[in-house]
Amino acid sequence: MSKKWSSPLIDKELEFCALRFCPSESRSELNEKTDEPVVLLAIRDARTLSFYVNRSFETSTTGPDHRYVQELIPDLVERSHCSPDVAFRQLSCLSVGPLVTDEVGVLNFSKHPVESLYPGLKPLTGSTASAYSELLLK
Repeated sequence: MSKKWSSPLIDKELEFCALRFCPSESRSELNEKTDEPVVLLAIRDARTLSFYVNRSFETSTTGPDHRYVQELIPDLVERSHCSPDVAFRQLSCLSVGPLVTDEVGVLNFSKHPVESLYPGLKPLTGSTASAYSELLLK
């Protein structure tokens, strides 16, 4: 009997965590919502953590906060390979700094595709943090 391959995002309810960029000038009050776009989306299944990133973030922001996020994303990808549950929990409660948790929940991504919920996000593929740099060059 052969098994049919399926995407990890098909017909499953999966946990997700959406993170927004929060520039230092808009961090005046704790828990204040930002109008900035979602920069990173993490989706957790039983064994792995998948990431989607907003490529326009790279061209629309500059400064130390931008550099911090630019260095943080590859680090998160690397750590997610060793400890996806720990990385997801950390992402789910970021409230200080330039990358903050915007929303955490559970969705069936076959009914609600990532592209319709978070336009502009592209899957981050590859087994190393260099995949993030490669995505930005496409």
